[in-house]
Amino acid sequence: MRTDALIEALAADGAKPRRFLRVFSVALAVAAAAGAGVFLMMLKPRANFLAVASSSMRYDLKLLVGLILAVTAAFALSRIARPGASRRGANLALLLAPAALAIGVLAEMAVVPQSEWVARLVGTNAGFCMVHIPLISLAPLGVILFAMRSGAADSPTRAGALAGLAAGGLAASLYAVFCNQDSPLFVAVWYVAGVLATAAIGAAMGSRLLRW
Repeated sequence: MRTDALIEALAADGAKPRRFLRVFSVALAVAAAAGAGVFLMMLKPRANFLAVASSSMRYDLKLLVGLILAVTAAFALSRIARPGASRRGANLALLLAPAALAIGVLAEMAVVPQSEWVARLVGTNAGFCMVHIPLISLAPLGVILFAMRSGAADSPTRAGALAGLAAGGLAASLYAVFCNQDSPLFVAVWYVAGVLATAAIGAAMGSRLLRW
């Protein structure tokens, strides 16, 4: 059967999308639990994270950006895995996390002297950040990719990349609970690098695991 014909057949079968959404919803919950478990095995929340969360907009922003990315990427995945589903809203939603981070960076640059920009961008644990975000994301990524096999993504590589963004966003938020570098400048470089590395891993895995 040709790919186009198979996609049309799947789109016409209402039971398959519903079954996929059930599987995918459970997988997201398992992925979140797996990510939290890996985080707690490897790291721990910073000592004052509750106090900082209630008083620092910078800290709240880095948590929020990761969560927004995880949610919007998961939403995009739920569309791409269902042939015929509209993707316009999902594609636009993916811009929310970068937009929020960009606003945070501009606000930081407006209130912090230019002489401090480089120091805030470099931080003190950039390498640690870049390594641990992908590490925390691997278990959630595996769970999401496994669930995606019950769907019918027409672009396995794109689906894998989106799975990487979802897992990377979750991992970034979890890592943020540990990290004491709260500047949006730091997040925009090193957190983003870790998430993009996860997306690249997801794309490579998806191109193989989600092919049909």
